[in-house]
Amino acid sequence: MKSKQLESYLDDQLKPHESRQLEQHLSECLLCRQQWESYMEELDDFDHWPEEVSTTDPFTSDIMKQLAPLQPKRDASLRPRTGMRNQASFPMKKKHTNWKKRSLDIMKKSMIAVAGLTVVISLGTFVSPTFAEYVQSLFKSEDSDKGMSHAVDQGFVQKPDQKSTDQGIAFAAKEVLADTMRIAVIIEAVDQAGKQLDLNTGPHVSNLGFRLVDKAGKDIFPDGVDNFHMEKNGDYMMLVYDLNQLAEKGITLPDDVVIVLEHKELNGKKGKWHLEIPVDMAKAKAASVTADINKTYTSPEGVQISLKKMEFAPSASRLTLDTSLTEEARKRIEKTVKEIGLEKKDGKSSFAEFIGYELGQAGTAYQLINEKQEVVAAWDELLGYKDLSIDKKMINAHIFEPLNNSEKLTFKLYAIYLNEFADFKAELDAASLATKPFTAKDLLGGTFTFQELEKEKEADGSYTYRIKVDAKLAKGIVAAEYWSVVGQDGKRTEITFEKDRAVWGEDGRVTVSGVLKIRKVTGDPQKITVSYGIMQKQIRNVQFEVPIKQ
Repeated sequence: MKSKQLESYLDDQLKPHESRQLEQHLSECLLCRQQWESYMEELDDFDHWPEEVSTTDPFTSDIMKQLAPLQPKRDASLRPRTGMRNQASFPMKKKHTNWKKRSLDIMKKSMIAVAGLTVVISLGTFVSPTFAEYVQSLFKSEDSDKGMSHAVDQGFVQKPDQKSTDQGIAFAAKEVLADTMRIAVIIEAVDQAGKQLDLNTGPHVSNLGFRLVDKAGKDIFPDGVDNFHMEKNGDYMMLVYDLNQLAEKGITLPDDVVIVLEHKELNGKKGKWHLEIPVDMAKAKAASVTADINKTYTSPEGVQISLKKMEFAPSASRLTLDTSLTEEARKRIEKTVKEIGLEKKDGKSSFAEFIGYELGQAGTAYQLINEKQEVVAAWDELLGYKDLSIDKKMINAHIFEPLNNSEKLTFKLYAIYLNEFADFKAELDAASLATKPFTAKDLLGGTFTFQELEKEKEADGSYTYRIKVDAKLAKGIVAAEYWSVVGQDGKRTEITFEKDRAVWGEDGRVTVSGVLKIRKVTGDPQKITVSYGIMQKQIRNVQFEVPIKQ
């Protein structure tokens, strides 16, 4: 994802279906979601003490009990730096971790004295982190996800203590966290006066290179695709390299990996900052477990789910599966798309073509259950309405916080989703909406009440209209998506439905409230015709459970 796309999104310059595509992609892609967050993040200055280290084993528990009365008081000089920007909220269904809070990232005084072990690696030397360093790890920041914190506790953080200096600026790698799911590096740059530079700015991002190579210097991803993203981590910057594509590309991760970091410009000064950080992946590979599944389910509606494997790593657990339509179901939908006139015409993309594409998409919701019949993780592809989602412990699409690989888990299909065409249209009288709500029904009996039209004049002289909507969806329908408006000239324009609330009713139907946002309105239209294109149907009558044997 390019910064230009994010800028266009922030400036409301994308078409609604383009915005929706971006939002849906962000909800499913860890790389781009965290790129978004690093682009938007603006952290408030507040005082927060680092969380305590996990005390699961007797040795750790005993040490922590002895240290409890010795913890130093918080020092005002250790408060996070000010001047950060506030991160804007971004409503995404796959995001439950609180990325906006800021923490005091590292304690300045060691509380435990444990000797460090030195590990010699082909291109350099690492000092294995001591127990005290686990407590103080920058990956323990609240800006890191719980999977990273777990990997720290398991000993998968390394401190390379490497820096490169040019033009009076020191560029340093502070910590590295590595397992078979991802490799993360926390970096900083400091000028001659000792001032830490903000690496989240545009030039600092665009001039940074991050590569993974083997001992011979050969790129592990030979196609040269940038698989890393950046995000703020307290007062530092964190780079994360996603390794999930390795298996998809049939690439075997070598035991010895070298992280190559290069910067061309810092603080407006051109130069060359170069770091090569060796990482021993053998330990991470040994700690990862894969359970092959290889089971397939086909629903009566023609949705096919192929379960392949479950992987357990220190920082995350991942389920690999494919969801597709059978040939018969695909042909049926193609026929419907053609009959309605939603296929691509003249080689040009359009909103109608986008609706046609969405009709061919199917989704799933599933749970991972332990022997006690407890749901330990869950995934849900419900469109846009996170209030209704069963998601649990999600990091990314089918990637969860670390699960206990010694537990006997079972995959249980919760629901499947199909998209249906919604031939819905409501003609609104602009003048009377303020005092008289208007209610319309869709094909399946869902009701939509429109009221309280508000107008806001923009800098270019156009208006943005906001119309409050309260809807009760038809039984079995869980989302009404992809809204548009037809102007006086007959031209259809996509608009945004900003949802405030979605709940299940006692009758099993979904109630939704929110605001329709119509931009670039000119003149003074008396009639406003709105419609939506997709009804997402949830099918709960599914029977598919598979044990995950390790």
